[in-house]
Amino acid sequence: MKGEPQNGYSEQEIIQGIKENNEGILTHLVKKLTPKVSHWIKRNGGFKEQAEDIIQDTWMVVLIKIHSGKYEEGNFEAYFMGVSRNIWLKGCRNNPMTKHGDPSEHPIKDLSEEELILKLLKDKRYEIVHQKLMELSEKCRNIIALRYYKDTKLEDIADQMDISVYYAKIKLHRCRNYLSELLKRDPDFTID
Repeated sequence: MKGEPQNGYSEQEIIQGIKENNEGILTHLVKKLTPKVSHWIKRNGGFKEQAEDIIQDTWMVVLIKIHSGKYEEGNFEAYFMGVSRNIWLKGCRNNPMTKHGDPSEHPIKDLSEEELILKLLKDKRYEIVHQKLMELSEKCRNIIALRYYKDTKLEDIADQMDISVYYAKIKLHRCRNYLSELLKRDPDFTID
């Protein structure tokens, strides 16, 4: 029901809290919605990493809708779950081999407004990630490319790089942290 409190916050408080970047409301929503979306995606054949991507993509779409004034009040939790499901299902339909395709691979004419927003944001993010990857050492670029772009198992990465699996795991973790720090420092990577 419109405006009905959701665990102590009314619909209006939630929307206003999101607009004002209220840490308490945002933390409450993340803690409440993340496990629900993650559970739904895993129950429907997805993996933890895919769920994390869907949740991030959903937040981008929802934030843009709210800040642009295009969000129609109702039940925020149901809306968030619906956007998550739509992103997941659209990815499954378009790329059944990977269960969740990359929205940037689909023609723009076939995209809904939400999917178009998502595509534009992802394209910009991919460009920034690529730029930041180029700032990393060659070893870091290689290990990240093998793991995340070529979906290579850690054991195979260790063999290819002639290092132990343990060291490959540590190196991957460090390289991810370096990349993450570079991205955090880039003002264009955040979505406000």
